[in-house]
Amino acid sequence: MTLAEIMHTPQYRNENSGALLSDWPRIPLPSSASLLGHSAALGRCLADLLDAESSLNLSGEWLFLAALKLPQNVAIEEALKLTAGWGNRGQGSTVMPGRGLSPVRPWSDSEREKLAALASAQCLTLDEALALLGDSCVDVHLNGAAYWSAVPARVWSYTLGGYQVLKKWLSYRELPLLGRGLRAEEAQYFAQVVRRITAILLLGPRLDASYQAILPTATGLPTS
Repeated sequence: MTLAEIMHTPQYRNENSGALLSDWPRIPLPSSASLLGHSAALGRCLADLLDAESSLNLSGEWLFLAALKLPQNVAIEEALKLTAGWGNRGQGSTVMPGRGLSPVRPWSDSEREKLAALASAQCLTLDEALALLGDSCVDVHLNGAAYWSAVPARVWSYTLGGYQVLKKWLSYRELPLLGRGLRAEEAQYFAQVVRRITAILLLGPRLDASYQAILPTATGLPTS
């Protein structure tokens, strides 16, 4: 779990960006049991957030993020059809991403209050949370009427392996490609991914602090 924690620490990734791209970078290992235990606990939390198959369910105070907004008097099967232009078929079996519909807007006062509560749980101020998540949010549309509300801007742009995670997921589920609308559990899965990425970004300062505590006495690094 220490490896997972270190490899996803923002400061570590910035300092070792070249090695991460070209080779296996060196991993600083904690020199004491207390530092190792703290690092492992953070790593376990991070692993649960990254594991799509984990039972972690971010609910309660997280529910305002990627809240599904559906039109009234429309059957759920129609409302969950993804037709906003997120993907189209390329050559052969390839799928090409589309522009979709994702208007950017400022956080509402109510949303800022809820963000402040999430930040406080991570020992962060609202301003610190906004620096991590973005000063604006995105409403991600399934179609012209239904959308996931309040996706943090930096969560929306979050990438893994060079791909924009959320947009990539949507591109394969455009109605002509999938052949059906989303199921309710799939729409909920998207919302959970938004909340998990949010939690990962909010965990960044704690990961950095752990890394900084480990580094001065770390083993596994070359001697000067």
